[in-house]
Amino acid sequence: ASNLLLTGTSRNWAGGPCPQGWLSCEEIDEPNHGYVFLCDPMAKTLQPANRLTSLGRFPHEAAAFDPTTGTTYLTEDTTDSAIYKHVPTDSKTPLSNGRLLALKIEDTEGAYLSKNRKVGDKFNVDWVQVDDPQAQSTPTRHQAQAKGAAILSRGEGMWSDSRDVFIASTDGGPIQR
Repeated sequence: ASNLLLTGTSRNWAGGPCPQGWLSCEEIDEPNHGYVFLCDPMAKTLQPANRLTSLGRFPHEAAAFDPTTGTTYLTEDTTDSAIYKHVPTDSKTPLSNGRLLALKIEDTEGAYLSKNRKVGDKFNVDWVQVDDPQAQSTPTRHQAQAKGAAILSRGEGMWSDSRDVFIASTDGGPIQR
């Protein structure tokens, strides 16, 4: 059996599971779109869209939720994307208020992650805050990169386990595929 769970969104992509349901990601950057929505995959009827504005407005691709901390990791599908995490203000309501941060390679401003990397490369990371997660005047990735955040070309799928977060890039790596 199947059921329509979400309507009124645009270009939804990978998303990811969380204890509260499914995170459906809009992969678009246009007015009033570019958000993550919480869906109940067990709902028997169409539910109102539950927009999670605290997770920012940008071309989201995938989400990986850490149930231990309530942190949500997010990819962005653009050629100059950032890698994000949303750290909740209160772990009891992890998808509401919080801070949107972008990954930065420690001691390296604007590190480009999609080329000239080898399997096994390791980096210390830091996180910079995105001051306007709603991107009212400047895209979130540009805000983050102005603070030295790393750049990943076309962040795609993402998964986490109890210790690590795995990220795929559409056109990264030695042959850019």
